[in-house]
Amino acid sequence: MSFDEFEKQVMGYLLRERTEQNVLFSKQYAIAKVISREFTGHGFFSDYHVPDSAFALPDKANAYLGCTGELEGVKHGIGFVLFVQNGVIGTLEGYVNGDEAWPETIGIFKLT
Repeated sequence: MSFDEFEKQVMGYLLRERTEQNVLFSKQYAIAKVISREFTGHGFFSDYHVPDSAFALPDKANAYLGCTGELEGVKHGIGFVLFVQNGVIGTLEGYVNGDEAWPETIGIFKLT
């Protein structure tokens, strides 16, 4: 599986509940572009650019959404945090729990 496909599945899981907020974030994600991605050795940061034409949360709030999971080859599990800045999705962080390295390839995974 490509990393881009993996990231799409993570974002789909984070935004799976059809709340008003998540519907808005899903629309933002649909038109967002990854402007940078940094692999840290123990995880990654993907930064998004959402066009100004997208709707932001009315109160321009800062927030975050998160989940955990299991990934083949990672003993203590993984986690993800989607950071929302000024009402717009901004950065997705992925990390391993513990001091293991992030795997070079994405194998079987389960999000919880």
